[in-house]
This record gives sequence, structure tokens and C-alpha cells, in this order.
Amino acid sequence: MKPMNYDEYEYIADNIFAPIYDIIVDDILKETGFKEGRFMDIGTGGGHLGLTIAKRTNQKGVLIDINPEAVERTMKRADDWNIFHRVEALPADISMLPFRDHCFKLIVSRGSMQFWTDYDKAFNEIYRTLKPGGYAYIGGGMGNKELAEKIEKQMEAIGKGKDRPDSQRRGNNLSTDEYLEYINKYDWDVKVIPKELGKGRWFVLHKKEN
Repeated sequence: MKPMNYDEYEYIADNIFAPIYDIIVDDILKETGFKEGRFMDIGTGGGHLGLTIAKRTNQKGVLIDINPEAVERTMKRADDWNIFHRVEALPADISMLPFRDHCFKLIVSRGSMQFWTDYDKAFNEIYRTLKPGGYAYIGGGMGNKELAEKIEKQMEAIGKGKDRPDSQRRGNNLSTDEYLEYINKYDWDVKVIPKELGKGRWFVLHKKEN
């Protein structure tokens, strides 16, 4: 089975996944309370999560992806959503971010961490660029249990269900304890939202004040 091309990703994100982003943003805002400041979305893909944050708050966003095509499509979508002036998108690698220290109040990432190639460098960069008192909200999920079940049926109907034979969807996903081995090297308060709650699995990292 061939891996999905970018047009397929866009179709799925725009149509099948469309309801999840507002729910995830609700959870992010509930955890952090941030509606002002500057945020970064890592592995933004088509920009849906980051653009939803920008649309629903007064935050300005930097949306990064290692794929230049994703960056181009993100900015087109920002224009379509009439928030082009509130965000910027650029190609960047999580292992070596082109930003100064302590410049983001919020860092988010949905569905990208299993594809990171160097977790030591990735979490070091997140910690470095996050402001003291800031939050990182990182992981993956479909919003809630009901949506996840509905989306899985829709994905199965187009031959992209979780039991398909290719491994492209899974990436290099680690266990929660394995991720925590990297996360716990840094001075932040850690909250794990486990899969059992039905929201997916998320790591909420609150960087301590100096």
C-alpha cells in the first residue's frame, strides 16, 4: 500500500479531522489559560491546529514544519482564514530551531513527536525556546473518544484505518515512560493526559519560573 501523498493529508485534515481542532484548542486553553503572547506549533502540517489557536485567541503564531510544501500550504490556509497577518510559517527542524531563548509563551504539537529523529535535541530546543512560566502541550489525539471512534470508521472506509499494513501512520512512537525519560531531564512540572481518558495522549509541560 502506498503512503499518503500531501493532497491526501490535506483532504483528511480538512474533512475527516476538521472537528478535532477546536476541541484540542479548548483543552489547551483550559490547561494554560493563555490568550495573549506568542506561540509555536511544531510539525504543523497544513497548519490546522496552530491556525485555530491564532483564530480563537489574540496570540501570534510561528508554525514550523520540516516539509516546505507544508509551510506553503499553511500560509495559503492562513490567507484563506483571514489571519495571514497573525502568523508566520517556515521550514525548520525541531532538533535545531532558528529562534532565540525564551521567546514563546506556548508551544504545541499534535501528531509530530513520533517522527522526531532526536528526542534529546528536540526537548532541549523546546525547553530552550519556552519562556519561564510557559507551557508546552505536546502529543496526539482526536479530541475525544466519540470523535476518535467516528474518525477511525471514516479512515477505515477510505483504506487508511489503524490496522492497515504500512507503518507510515505510526512513526517511531514511544511508550509514555520512554518519552518521560527525555522530558524529565528538564526543570518543568509535567502532567500526562493518558489515552484512557479518551482525548489521546498528551504531555503538558509547565516550565518553572526562574
